[in-house]
Amino acid sequence: MKKTLVVTMYFPPHTAGVATILGNLFRNLDPKDFCLLGYRHSALEDNRIDPAYKIDCASYYCSFPDGPRRRFPNIFQEHRNQYLLIPTIVAKGLKVLSREGVHYIMADINANGGAWLLSAYLLHLISRKPLVLYGIDLWEETVANSRLERMMARLFERRIFRAAHRVFVISAALRDVYHRKYGISPDILPIPIELPAKPEGPTQGRGQIGDPLIAFTGSVYSACLDALQNLVKAIDSLPNGTLRLFLATSRKKNELEQLGIQGARIESAFLSKEESQKLQREASILFLPQAFNSGYQPVINTLFPSKTVEYLVSGTPILVHAPADCQIAQYAKEHGFALVVDKPDVEQLKNAVLRLLQDQSLRAQLVARAWDTAVKYHDAKKAAGQLEQALS
Repeated sequence: MKKTLVVTMYFPPHTAGVATILGNLFRNLDPKDFCLLGYRHSALEDNRIDPAYKIDCASYYCSFPDGPRRRFPNIFQEHRNQYLLIPTIVAKGLKVLSREGVHYIMADINANGGAWLLSAYLLHLISRKPLVLYGIDLWEETVANSRLERMMARLFERRIFRAAHRVFVISAALRDVYHRKYGISPDILPIPIELPAKPEGPTQGRGQIGDPLIAFTGSVYSACLDALQNLVKAIDSLPNGTLRLFLATSRKKNELEQLGIQGARIESAFLSKEESQKLQREASILFLPQAFNSGYQPVINTLFPSKTVEYLVSGTPILVHAPADCQIAQYAKEHGFALVVDKPDVEQLKNAVLRLLQDQSLRAQLVARAWDTAVKYHDAKKAAGQLEQALS
């Protein structure tokens, strides 16, 4: 692979979804073939850092100094103000291009990374190095961000796509969106996952002490909130001792309570990558929610949470609670790797939980199909080989 500069806000040791996707991909490439121009996240603004998850490659960082972060947190700790870093990112990027002998510039498309995408585009214009895009989320359509973010997306997204030498996306849903918008046909580079040893079969959650456990790992926000609230109601309607919920998330307990995620049978904590994967293996059920009433459903319907592929290889049955027209619900039904509740009905959700706890044949079937889906479509080595071939 010709040397590639990866320009992104999220990369290991960060553990957010975008960082996980890029980490699983680039961990299977020769670190001499790429280098990173990234953002040095501070514990002041983000606790989703796992030092053990770092990738050993040439890395260059741009970030706000800790002093201004402490004194002016509303200015220097918010995603929308990353645009203030663009001159610094571009100046450092030009030095890296020369120092590292870079051939390609690669940027990811995600809801919060507009400043880094725009910086990669400017580096392309100045250096004339080919620009490669990897679509993980929508940008222009994600209107939950700041007015500045929306303005930048409207001004530059079309230009960036037109300038791209190659465009990859994680799913058919995103491919279809960009085909409608720009008449292009991106290549699908699915979310990759490192394949562990094949699970022998579903556990009963016996690795955990106490009642059976349903687990959720990831961010708790509007894209999944009402579905999680439905699960809390379903658990509350079950007899004591039936089930408890563990959320592996960066949200603190008081923040979850403000969002309506509270109760005697609910636990939460931020876990490292290793701890999170252990939880996924030891739970009785893994919960994969998408919002029914987010206010921006067209965006929700294209989302493909990175936790999905981690769930696929866990050996634990998956319960999807998402709208019928949501990509993840359709994908689960197509490949048969999860029990799907596609209506915001607490009673249906409760019955699905009970069925997954009691029906051993169904549990084994879902685990087997989940593994087959991961091997066929999400093997990180295959994904890395696809990217390596494209950029050779």
